[in-house]
Amino acid sequence: MTIDERLEALTQTVELLAVMHKDSEARFETFVAEMRENSADIRRAIDRLENTVNRLEQVSRAIGRVVLEHEDRIRDIEQRNQ
Repeated sequence: MTIDERLEALTQTVELLAVMHKDSEARFETFVAEMRENSADIRRAIDRLENTVNRLEQVSRAIGRVVLEHEDRIRDIEQRNQ
């Protein structure tokens, strides 16, 4: 193999590596954009879940108050009947 053939082979290799590198950069940029989009979707889902949990907590407290009020009424009725 002559020097010129070796130089040609090296040139082709470098050109191929440059194309592969450019392709990898483009795919990486696409990947990063998708991850940013997904993280925003996940953040919104977490926010909705937190809101739901907070509402459930409020409802549970309200139910607890109603239960205690009913227990008090039942106790009052039982005491009057004794």
